[in-house]
Amino acid sequence: MALFDMLLKNNFYFEVAHVNYHKRDASNYEQESLAKYCQQKSIKFYVLNTDLLPDHRGNFQAWARDVRYKFFADCVKLNNLDIVLTAHHLDDLLETYLMQEERNSEKSFYGIRDLTNIYDCPVARPLLNYTKSELLEYCKRNHIPYSIDISNLSDNYTRNKIRHRKIENMTKQEKLELKEKIDHKNMELSQTKQRLKNFMIEDNLCLDEIFKLNGNEWNILLNLFLEESKISCRISKKFSKEMLKAIKSAKPNIVFRLNKTKNIVKDYNFLKITDNENVINYSYIMEVPTILENEYFFLDLTENYEQFRIKNSDFPLVIRNQKQGDMSYINNIPKKVSRLFMDWKMPHDLRKRWPLIFNKNNKLVYIIRYYGPESLKANQKFIVKK
Repeated sequence: MALFDMLLKNNFYFEVAHVNYHKRDASNYEQESLAKYCQQKSIKFYVLNTDLLPDHRGNFQAWARDVRYKFFADCVKLNNLDIVLTAHHLDDLLETYLMQEERNSEKSFYGIRDLTNIYDCPVARPLLNYTKSELLEYCKRNHIPYSIDISNLSDNYTRNKIRHRKIENMTKQEKLELKEKIDHKNMELSQTKQRLKNFMIEDNLCLDEIFKLNGNEWNILLNLFLEESKISCRISKKFSKEMLKAIKSAKPNIVFRLNKTKNIVKDYNFLKITDNENVINYSYIMEVPTILENEYFFLDLTENYEQFRIKNSDFPLVIRNQKQGDMSYINNIPKKVSRLFMDWKMPHDLRKRWPLIFNKNNKLVYIIRYYGPESLKANQKFIVKK
C-alpha cells in the first residue's frame, strides 16, 4: 500500500493485481477493501482466486509464488504494461539471505534481486532500501489503509522464526551493515560467474578444464549454464557433486534427467541441454534415386549415388534410423552399429536420428561416415539439421 501511494503521488500509470489464496478468514474482506480503494483512485484492479485452480501438491509457499508471478506476468502481457513492481523491503531481503545461509542452499544470488525476470516478464523491487517499520510509518503518516497478514505472526514457517528472532531485534544500522555484506558477496559471485562463462562455447559447456574447479565453482557453473540456456530450475550441491563424479568417468555419453522436459547430456568433451524427446522412429522407402528431406536431415541420391556404395539393383531402398541390434559388416566382420557410432565419437543426439541405408533385401549397404562437426557441412548431398 505504501508503494501504491508512492506511485500515485508521483503520477505513474499503474494497475493492481491481487491474489486471494483463501487461506485466512480475512482474505475476502481484504480483497473487497482493496477493490473498493482502487475504484476510488480510478486504478484498474485484477484478482485471481486460487480456490478455482486445481488442488496443489507439495510445498504450498513454492506453489503460491509460482501462481502469483504467473498471474502478474499474464496481467502485464495481456494489458500491454511494462513491468511488475513488488513491495519487497529491506527486511525481506535480509530474511531471504539468512534463510539461504541457514539452509546452506545453492545460490544464484544472495538475498533478493532488485531487478529480475520471471515468466519472461521484468520484475522490479524498488523498496529494498526501506525497512518494514519505515513503510508502516509511511502508511500511518499518510493515512494509507493497510492490513497485516496474521499468518506472519506465528513461528510456523522458517522465515517467520528468522523475522521474529533476528530481524526484528536488529537496529537500522545493523541491517544496513548486513546489506553491505550481502552486496559484497553478490559482487564476488558476479565476478566468479563472469570468469566461469569462459567454459561456455555457444550452447555447450566445455569440460576441458572443469577438473581445476572446486565443488562450489562447479555448482555455480552448472547453474549458470542453466540460466544462460533459460532453464528455470536449480541444481543442488548434492546433485552437482554426483554429476561431476559421473562426468569424470571414462563413459563418453551420459544422460542426466533435469526435469520433465529437459536433460543434461555429457557428449564426450561437452555438456549439452537436450529435450526429453519421445523415441525417434522413422523409416522411408525410396523406390528410385531421389531426394529425401525430413526434420532430421537432407539426403540427395538423385545422381552419383555410387559414392554411397548403392547399386541400381539395391532399389527400392529403406532408409531408417538405428535400432537395437543393427549390425554392420566391415570386411565380413560384424560390428554393432551402436559401437561404430561410439568409435566415431558421434554426439549422442545425432545417433538417434542418423540414417542407415538398407537395400531391398534388408541388408545394410551403407552408413554415412561421421568425421566430426565440420564434416556435417562438407557434404552437400547429406546435410544434418539441428
